[in-house]
Amino acid sequence: MKEYIERMKVEKAELEARTTKLLAFMESDKFNELDSADKKLLRQQYAGMETYLTALKARLLREDMKRFERDIKAVSKECEELKAQGKSDEEVAEVFAKKATEVRKVGSDMLDEMVQIAMSGMLYSEMCKK
Repeated sequence: MKEYIERMKVEKAELEARTTKLLAFMESDKFNELDSADKKLLRQQYAGMETYLTALKARLLREDMKRFERDIKAVSKECEELKAQGKSDEEVAEVFAKKATEVRKVGSDMLDEMVQIAMSGMLYSEMCKK
């Protein structure tokens, strides 16, 4: 896998951990003991972290979508080549079904990620309103 994608994944994981810790603190009694200026600044920090996290997730999702498109094209090309080699429709369909199942799993994972991105956007929007 490309090095920059791996770096983004590590960065995302680290940021998710820090964001989760900050949110837990903001839901604690200690947060409520802070003055309003400190609370406001922490909410702004949280919103910024969530914006950054959402951007990282979207970038990773975009890379997954590019890979998904390449995989779809590769499956189509492989089936065309099998047909050109004289393989039967049944043989081509069998290969296509197997490969398409693998590609569909990737597509399903991308849909899950899109939902998570939308949900985190809604969550931090609510936090910013407080």
